Amino acid sequence: MPAKLPKFLVSLLILLLLGCTPSDNRASGGNPNLISPSEVVNEADRNRLKVEAGRLAAQAANSPAPQRELLYMKAAEAYLRAEDINSAAATADKVNSGLLPPANQFDWNMLSAEINMKRGSAGTALRSLQDTPAGKLNREQQRRLYLNQAEANRLSGNLLESARARTELDALLDDPQQKMDNQMRIIKTLPPLSDTALELLQPSPPGLLGGWMELARIFKQHGENLEQAKPAYERWRARFPEHPAAADIYASHYGKVQTQYNRLEQVAVLLPQSGPLKDSAAAIRSGIMAAYYAEPNERRPSLKFYDSSKPGSLAGIYDQAVKEGAVAVIGPLDKRAVAEIAALGDLSLPTLALNRISSTSGRPPGNLYQFALAPEDEAEQAAERAWHDGHRAALVMAPDSAWGKRVFDAFRSRWVALGGNLLDQVFYKEKQHDFSKEIRTLLKIDTSVARHKQMQRELGRKLESEPKPRSDADFIFLAASPEKGREIRPQLQFNFAGAMPLYATSRVYSGVTNLRLDRDLNGIRFPDHPWLLVEEDGPTSRQAVAKLFPSSRNKFPRLHSMGIDSYVLLSRLAELANNPQAAHDGKTGILRLDANRQIQQQMLWAEMKDGKPVVLGYVPRADLQNPASPSPAPLNQPSP
Repeated sequence: MPAKLPKFLVSLLILLLLGCTPSDNRASGGNPNLISPSEVVNEADRNRLKVEAGRLAAQAANSPAPQRELLYMKAAEAYLRAEDINSAAATADKVNSGLLPPANQFDWNMLSAEINMKRGSAGTALRSLQDTPAGKLNREQQRRLYLNQAEANRLSGNLLESARARTELDALLDDPQQKMDNQMRIIKTLPPLSDTALELLQPSPPGLLGGWMELARIFKQHGENLEQAKPAYERWRARFPEHPAAADIYASHYGKVQTQYNRLEQVAVLLPQSGPLKDSAAAIRSGIMAAYYAEPNERRPSLKFYDSSKPGSLAGIYDQAVKEGAVAVIGPLDKRAVAEIAALGDLSLPTLALNRISSTSGRPPGNLYQFALAPEDEAEQAAERAWHDGHRAALVMAPDSAWGKRVFDAFRSRWVALGGNLLDQVFYKEKQHDFSKEIRTLLKIDTSVARHKQMQRELGRKLESEPKPRSDADFIFLAASPEKGREIRPQLQFNFAGAMPLYATSRVYSGVTNLRLDRDLNGIRFPDHPWLLVEEDGPTSRQAVAKLFPSSRNKFPRLHSMGIDSYVLLSRLAELANNPQAAHDGKTGILRLDANRQIQQQMLWAEMKDGKPVVLGYVPRADLQNPASPSPAPLNQPSP
């Protein structure tokens, strides 16, 4: 916890919140995103801010308009700085924005956007920010606007627009440290875009943003290899001699990179070498070895593999790994084995388990991190993507199997939590090929036919008409394998639902392009690993790994990418744990660590077109710290 602030600084902070200081003393425009509140306010100060906010709110309740609105705004901002988001939103809801003087409308728009971002309603914040023109604002207001635009776009997955806003902000910052921090955020924002996107989206001529995009590509391509990146950086400098990037940004970037990765001397890998998970473990091992070979010799740890196949043996194996010098652990893979490790209590070594167990005891064991490729996560992301695309009424087709029920339950839970309406669902048998009965039931085709026949009887004559699917549904969530997806999609088209959007999990795509067969999947949207969807170069690209391990091309490709990420993540666990905003741009997606030390995956979206997946981009995960929680309603903004 930061040291306690002196009383005069606390008083100054409250004065800053109340707008009683000259604008040039507020380099961040009052926005907490440039300098995190946790960096300048400790727990005691947060409590004092809450008291002050309560006093202002009480004063507002007994004041006439517009003083009432102004006081409520100041109270809400104090709550926001105290990190009491619920109180900030509740207080801001009492503001009748139609009664605010025109001079205060900008502050209201910014406050509303900042609260909405904190509550997970980045889309609502972004819409209000886009309606605020920068041309009529003073320098301080422009800084605050661009900062909020950058954050709202980042949270909404619009990474290029986020970097564009920070590029505008950069020209308005005078403080060297703030300028460097902002430039480092630009560099950090762009790498999650694929190399192809960074190249194709670069404006012509490159200009400022194009220069940032090219620099981000250099840092991304060379990773943490300082020596390889230096010549490319120097060529970049020669090409962009007037670019505002700080002269020491190269050193600052690689200084941060070096501190992110912990040097590991010896790593123990706990994987089954026999039993039902033997082949899955072999694919993960291949991924781990590919990442291992991609590192410079001087950075490679000693890898030692242990057989975790035998039930009840994990405690002894773990102790053996510790005694033999391991400083970190990857595995185990089997859920039962992970439970055995968790039962040991707090662990002596950072341990990245390759599965996930439900925790009913609250706090997970210390040093235990969990990384799983769970179909439930993908179903939740499908719900979030459909909601993000503007759909509100869902239909579901899922197999009548344990996997199908798991996926359906996860989709339904997340969809309802978001506020969506689940109209109907049907379950089909995995072995069947004719799905007309289930489809006609789901789409209420038989109801349409019966209504048509009834009208003919009543009118006493034949009517020309086609059966029509129900009109109250926006889309279908389809849980299916590639084989079943190829059968179901054409049958949906035959039953007049060809235009209805279809969402699925990655299971619908084999991971191997098959233009002839996968044309029957056209139009289906699904999340998947970037490793399977984006062509890239480098020692851990899919092509390079296939040369080392030919089975990776067709057999368990997603487990190979998981192996690569598990190896790289192991050295970043401390950094991800200490910074909730930190993320790893991995082969399986953009990866973050939640409050339970579970890796949360933000997968890349694609749509099948002409028999192959076409990348759509990322959609932000809603509330990654608690993915099962509903997205809060956006801040109420009363109209005049």
